[in-house]
Amino acid sequence: MEFYTEKQRKIKVVANVDVLVAGSGPAGFGAAIAAGRMGMKTLIVEQGG
Repeated sequence: MEFYTEKQRKIKVVANVDVLVAGSGPAGFGAAIAAGRMGMKTLIVEQGG
């Protein structure tokens, strides 16, 4: 199991995916939908703010 440390806290990494999409804008969202339709496990990561 992997961990990522950020500002004194540990975040457990539990996702095993085929496709990681950075950003949920029009292109990212479309890419995620296409990958999902092809049967791939897909994760979208979006910057908070």
